[in-house]
Amino acid sequence: MVTKSQQKFGKLSNIFISKAYPAPITLNLSLLPKQPDTSWNDTNDPYSITLECLKAAIQLKVKKEAAIEDNKPLLYGFIKDHLSGSSLTQVKRFVIQKTSDLSNAIDGNKIDERSCPELSIICKYVIAQGDNISATKIWESFECEGSPLALWEAILLTHQTCRLQSARLDQDKAQQTYSVIRQYDTEDLERYKLRFYK
Repeated sequence: MVTKSQQKFGKLSNIFISKAYPAPITLNLSLLPKQPDTSWNDTNDPYSITLECLKAAIQLKVKKEAAIEDNKPLLYGFIKDHLSGSSLTQVKRFVIQKTSDLSNAIDGNKIDERSCPELSIICKYVIAQGDNISATKIWESFECEGSPLALWEAILLTHQTCRLQSARLDQDKAQQTYSVIRQYDTEDLERYKLRFYK
C-alpha cells in the first residue's frame, strides 16, 4: 500500500513512515541577489529578471502546497478503501471513543495528545461543533475532515498488537493464545462451540 500511495501521492504518503505531514516548502533565495531597500526597479533589477524569478518560485511553492492539500482527501479515500469492513468498524469505534474521552477530559483539563496529535485535533474540532454530539455525527465530522494522518493514527492505534519486551515472550504469548482457541483432537465441535459461548 505504501508503494502504491507513493506513486500516486508522492511526498504526502510519507505519513506512513514519519507519522506527520510533509514540512512546509521553503524557498531557496540564496541564489537571488539581496533585496534592495526600495522596491525592484530598472536600476537594481534590469529587465525584471530577479523579480520574475522570485514570482516563479513563489508560484511553484503555492502550487506544490495546493497539490498536497488537494491530495489529502484522495489519500484518505485510498487508505479507507484498503480497510476491511471489520477494520473500518474498529476504527469508527475508536474515533468515537477517543472523541468522547476528549470531551470528558476537556472539562478536567487532562488531555494527553502525544500519542495521536492529529487525531486529537480532529476530535477537538468535532467537540467544538456542539454540546449534543451523537456517534454518527462524530464519524460524519471525521469523514468530512478527511485527514489521512488522523485516519492512519487511528488505524495504528487500533491494529497494533501489544508487544512485550522480547521476541521469545511474544512467541510464548502467541502460543498460549493459540492453544486456548484451537479445537483439541478429542474435542467434538459441540464442546468446542460451548467453550466460547460460556
